[in-house]
Amino acid sequence: MASGLSRRFGENKLLVEIDGKAMINHVLENVAQFLKKHPEKGTAIVVSSYDEILAKGRSLGLATLKNNQ
Repeated sequence: MASGLSRRFGENKLLVEIDGKAMINHVLENVAQFLKKHPEKGTAIVVSSYDEILAKGRSLGLATLKNNQ
């Protein structure tokens, strides 16, 4: 979980690139890959106010929920 509004960081920390892609993409891709191999482990729900993060989650087959707060 990486939450908050990134006020001290100065920009959305989830969208900062690490090794050529946004940090959140690394996380979501790993979660989706794990659940694909181990569906009995449950479901991941991506909760965000950022449409680009929700879109990435959906593109990986993860459940998403918009939170405007």
